[in-house]
Amino acid sequence: MENDIVVPECVICAFKLSNSAMVPSKLQRHLVTNHPSLSTKDKSYFERSLSSKIKQVKVFEKQVCVSEKAQVASYEIAELIAVNLKPHNLAEEIILPACRKIVKTMIGGSADIDICKIPLSDYTIHRRIKDMSENIEQNTTKTLANSNFALQVDKTTDITGNAQLIAFVRFIHENDIINQFLCCRELPDFTTGKHIFQVISSYLEEIKVSWKSCAATLQLNKTTPKLN
Repeated sequence: MENDIVVPECVICAFKLSNSAMVPSKLQRHLVTNHPSLSTKDKSYFERSLSSKIKQVKVFEKQVCVSEKAQVASYEIAELIAVNLKPHNLAEEIILPACRKIVKTMIGGSADIDICKIPLSDYTIHRRIKDMSENIEQNTTKTLANSNFALQVDKTTDITGNAQLIAFVRFIHENDIINQFLCCRELPDFTTGKHIFQVISSYLEEIKVSWKSCAATLQLNKTTPKLN
């Protein structure tokens, strides 16, 4: 099928055939010319060849489908890791084994094998979060440049023990209240309110968003002292 149009093809060599070539005489000519060793085969042989090819296509489509779904699942799990401020290795060490046990018990079959195809290594989760951050940053900064927002910050620690500042924003977009991850920036070992303010100010300047648009700030318990 090409562009939603069914295109006839030879079940042996997959050569695309025109509609005019579908008459018996021309099909016979193609068979004798290109596949002389098969010219004496009966109809059942070609039916088996067609059936085998259809099965191969279905297997390929299933693998591609699983691959695409695995990529989507990888991003969704990376998002959960980021939003909940969890270590990146949690995905591979806890979430994946837990998912395998769940689907094996509830669904059975090869479902747990398909789960293993989801890329969840520490590096992959890190890369996924980075990809999402860059995409979100591009879209969010365009919105923040023309609207007021509330800022929420929190501090977490990555797998190397380095302190990281996580920032979220809340703003109104098309009459909906949006809660959105904004950025993640490394902090010095000894963190004060001044350090946090400088890191955020530097980032806002980088994306060309003014503090004047910030209507409120909120810090979670891990982030002290207060900014405001």
